[in-house]
Amino acid sequence: MTILMLSSTAHAKTPYDEWFPDTAEQMILFCPAERKDSYADENYLRIEAFEHYMVNPDIEMRALELSAQYNITHVLSISEFDVIRAAKIRALLNIEGQSLISAEAYRDKVLMKQLLQSTAVKTPHFDKAIDGVNIQRFVEKYGYPVVLKPIDGSGSSDVVIARKQQDIDMFLQTHPDIGRYEIEQFIDGEMYHIDGLVHNAEVKCAYVSHYYNGCLAFKDYQPLASYMLKKDHSLSQALQQEVKQVVAALPTLPNGSFHAEFFVTPTNDIYFCEIASRTGGGEIGRMLEHAIGMQLNQMSLYLQTGRADEVNGHTQIQRYGGFILLPPQNATFQGIEQQLDEDWVLFQSHKATPGQAFGAAQLSVDHIMSVVIEGEDEATLIARIDQVIAWYQKEVQWK
Repeated sequence: MTILMLSSTAHAKTPYDEWFPDTAEQMILFCPAERKDSYADENYLRIEAFEHYMVNPDIEMRALELSAQYNITHVLSISEFDVIRAAKIRALLNIEGQSLISAEAYRDKVLMKQLLQSTAVKTPHFDKAIDGVNIQRFVEKYGYPVVLKPIDGSGSSDVVIARKQQDIDMFLQTHPDIGRYEIEQFIDGEMYHIDGLVHNAEVKCAYVSHYYNGCLAFKDYQPLASYMLKKDHSLSQALQQEVKQVVAALPTLPNGSFHAEFFVTPTNDIYFCEIASRTGGGEIGRMLEHAIGMQLNQMSLYLQTGRADEVNGHTQIQRYGGFILLPPQNATFQGIEQQLDEDWVLFQSHKATPGQAFGAAQLSVDHIMSVVIEGEDEATLIARIDQVIAWYQKEVQWK
């Protein structure tokens, strides 16, 4: 077995040499040039670094060149932005794994909803933005508010909620690339995310969490937070069934992880938002690692390389958790008056140094600090999220 790993992350986040015992004999790593030094050459069969990794057209060609020498049997990735590239390389090498049509369905927010229209899964009314005329036609038919977002975006980047004509006019003036946007009906409801694993094209496990304040909170300089629902919660069970229907309806995802989002209205109607064939961002992976004992990324790669037995003992929830991403302010970070010191805090990251200037967050996952917490139930987790946010507002100093 020879694995080609496409990886945009550094070793600290994805220690492949720790997850796989024989990376020096069986893994070729492709990574951005700026990440290469985080990996040790001696731990891999080969490491190739690329400038402008996200858009570099040479990566597919280099994979073809190396396949003749190393007989590549698996092409793996964990990043949203490598999903289609990995599928293209698999098609070129004629090897198993997620197909190109499946990869596109899990990336293209219009295509995935089109494929769900003949199923029992509810979706908001939607269309490609195309141009100003089509947007106006959509608004006249369905009314305000509407949501405009990139068809292949992630992290709530460039998402616009238009509540009046002036918002549409501003969007058209500031977004010349309108062709890559979709428009959809705004759903007034709470947002939930479901993260889990697919094995042999069926959902193997799914964990339901509730976004504490929504994915667009960063636009108001507010933290993004999430907490897990108990597995016997009625809504948890309903959302697990919804995600199973989605995975069954889309082109086959043979093995891997997924991150899905749904809206739940005040009348408990469930609407599909989107799904991706990779682990959720932010601290979702770390939160679930504490809950089940292994990282979803690691488990996903094991399933894709035939090591399902090593996953089976880590699918049951052992404890519940949540996370908070504390965003930058449009100001200069001055420091922390008093550190957060609670025994229910499982993990903290600090990314800012005193005197460092910041602008507003651009993505829902942008943060200067992250906190992962544990708690025995939803009420406890919510109270602890509130406590962390109150600490941030009081103790983190800006000027």
